[in-house]
Amino acid sequence: MLARALRDAGSDEEEVSLTNAVKHFTVPQEETRERRIHQAPRLRETLACRPWLLAELRLVSPG
Repeated sequence: MLARALRDAGSDEEEVSLTNAVKHFTVPQEETRERRIHQAPRLRETLACRPWLLAELRLVSPG
């Protein structure tokens, strides 16, 4: 299904980087239920993670 969606979008599996890693998620402190409701990262968290993101982008697109 993914390969077909990529072809439909004009791309293929050789041209994309796939990962199942979750880069960041924030769970409210008071959250006690089993179902987590993810929130967007705060500016401070985004800025702290930026060097790792840029390093990954250089690896998948060095040019």
